[in-house]
Amino acid sequence: YIGRISNKDKKLVDIRTDAYIDFLNIVSEIASNKHSTPQLLSKLNKAKSKVILVGSNSVVKEMKIFFRNC
Repeated sequence: YIGRISNKDKKLVDIRTDAYIDFLNIVSEIASNKHSTPQLLSKLNKAKSKVILVGSNSVVKEMKIFFRNC
């Protein structure tokens, strides 16, 4: 039982990490291009959606505040 909980926790951490990395990578790509294309904005929206679905509550809250102030 304890092993299953640990595996579930590890899997959640891995999924969250992947979502955060995808988000940061697309933000970095947009910043380095100095302008947004429809394709980049689509990637950004997908990455934001992933973070909203699997991210921690604190990350989702901060993301909401950040994008509301943009």
